[in-house]
Amino acid sequence: MELYDLDERQKKIRWRAGFHTAFLLMGLVLADGILSQYRPWAEPAMGAVILLTAATAFFATVTICQGAYQVENRWTRRWMHSYLAVGGLNLLAWLGNWLSGGWQPVENGLLTTDLLPLVLGGLFLYVYLLWWGKSRRDRRLEADGDTDR
Repeated sequence: MELYDLDERQKKIRWRAGFHTAFLLMGLVLADGILSQYRPWAEPAMGAVILLTAATAFFATVTICQGAYQVENRWTRRWMHSYLAVGGLNLLAWLGNWLSGGWQPVENGLLTTDLLPLVLGGLFLYVYLLWWGKSRRDRRLEADGDTDR
């Protein structure tokens, strides 16, 4: 079984989630473009990362909660543990920068790229924790014999 060897129901969920994610991202980009004309809120790179992070978190939430993110197997567990590692490393990088006193999340009223490790670390940990919680819930329901998920 491959990492993305999904059944038809899962493919439909992923397609619908991808479609909604694309529209969400277009709406966020449009709102950002309009807002930035009047009052910029972030450096361009940081703004793009935040918008992409929001869309990615939406897609991951929908697909994980509906059981269509990845097929449950050892490869999925390896990938998800790598998400945990990447998220942890990003948060450690942010923590080191913050403790050194060089962390400037806002400069001249704009969010800076100093937030990048915090945002990316948060995203990777969020996806991991959501997957972990869903996996635990599914295993508990399976052990109880409850097939209604």
